[in-house]
Amino acid sequence: MKKQLRHIEDFVRSKLGLLDGDSQTDWLDFERKLRRATRIRQMKRVAGMVSVLLLLGFSQTFISGDWPLRRNQEQAFDAPVQETKSKPATRMEQESESTKSLEVLRTPASNNQVVDLDQNSTSEQSPKLEAPPKILSQNNPKGPAQAQGPLLAMADATEVATTDNTDDEVLEEWSLQEIISRPEHQAKIKNLPAGSILKDGEKIGEGPFPFDYELPKMTLNENDIKARRPGFKPTIQTRTGPYISPLQEKRPWSYSLNIYPNFAFREFKIDPLKRSLLHSDFIDAMQASETSGVNINIGLEISKRIGPITYLNSGIEYINNSYNAEFDFVNFRHANFDEDGEIINYTLLKDPQRIAFSDLNSFHFLNFPLNISYQPWASDHLRINLEFGFSLLYFLEAQGSTIDYRTLELIDLEDRSYRKYMASSSLKLGVQYYLSPNMNIGLEPTLMYFTNSIYTEDYPFEVIPYSMGLNLNLQMKLQ
Repeated sequence: MKKQLRHIEDFVRSKLGLLDGDSQTDWLDFERKLRRATRIRQMKRVAGMVSVLLLLGFSQTFISGDWPLRRNQEQAFDAPVQETKSKPATRMEQESESTKSLEVLRTPASNNQVVDLDQNSTSEQSPKLEAPPKILSQNNPKGPAQAQGPLLAMADATEVATTDNTDDEVLEEWSLQEIISRPEHQAKIKNLPAGSILKDGEKIGEGPFPFDYELPKMTLNENDIKARRPGFKPTIQTRTGPYISPLQEKRPWSYSLNIYPNFAFREFKIDPLKRSLLHSDFIDAMQASETSGVNINIGLEISKRIGPITYLNSGIEYINNSYNAEFDFVNFRHANFDEDGEIINYTLLKDPQRIAFSDLNSFHFLNFPLNISYQPWASDHLRINLEFGFSLLYFLEAQGSTIDYRTLELIDLEDRSYRKYMASSSLKLGVQYYLSPNMNIGLEPTLMYFTNSIYTEDYPFEVIPYSMGLNLNLQMKLQ
């Protein structure tokens, strides 16, 4: 097919010479314009593919509604629901309520003195009540009872007020048993020091009452105090480690699909010990022929989080290194070889031959990377990625055209011998923007360098591919 194209070119050139006036004979300029148009078309296709992927990603985010919430909204959802229930009154509150109905009776100064209810009661009583009853002992009903300590009486203002007493009327004398049996004169006698607050039988302070008060054990129970404390979620917490965004994956294992374009280059080297096997014009032609090309790579990544923000990454990728081959030189001499295949001299050609062609040379590999990455969070959505590692590459195929290093003739790349297994090292330093926990876009300057040549040791030269540039990485989590 290529020979037919060359015949057509010769035919067109011969026919153009028969036309009147100047004709366009600069075919190299035409080929350059054609290559430029082809390159622009490839870039448009790549931009279209990336736009479609971004559109799919945004549509998935809008449909699923998986947009991250703000910090205050998350706290509102995470805060425990405060149930306002009417709690039953504790024993301490019941005790405090019951003490309001207790009144302290004045202690008699002597055994014969009568305790006056009107002088000690705080409730509203009848002003006519002047002479309270005398307390008589049970054994001696006619004599007053010996005071055993302070007396406490239940204050019932209504019952005291309804008693029919006159100004000159004096209550009759009752025995101690009769006073205890009557509800309006209930009395409780305690042999405790007056005005002390006790806990477990020990004095802990002075109280507002002229009698000793024993604190219930459940009043100062630690669990009871904690139960009455209102629950809340602290908004400020002291962090001892790195900041973790809510968008970070919760599981230690994650699986993602990576699609990223990059630019490929190659390094051409000559083996000094095999310099005599090469045509001298081949070196100049190769150094000025191939330029970088745009590549589209796709891979499945398996990541294991080994630290708060440290990951160990592996997986499988399909990558290709493409170059734009542009050969344009004149072959004016023929190389002469000896029995060992070394060039001994050159013979000038009577009819020099111009070699000019262009092609897209591509090399396809399966890549098995093993990288370690450190990914600190700059904000809730922005994340920095620092990644370094090595890869094992398996050669698949080569496509394109080049020249023979001995005769400078046009040959196909698939006719050469290649290494089946190669190694490479990679370094990434970039940022990732998380649209959702399952999708992010990365801008990562990446350098990937092959550690050896793609050709076998039989060739007197080495071609070491490497890729570098600003990668646009679209990563979709599969979990």
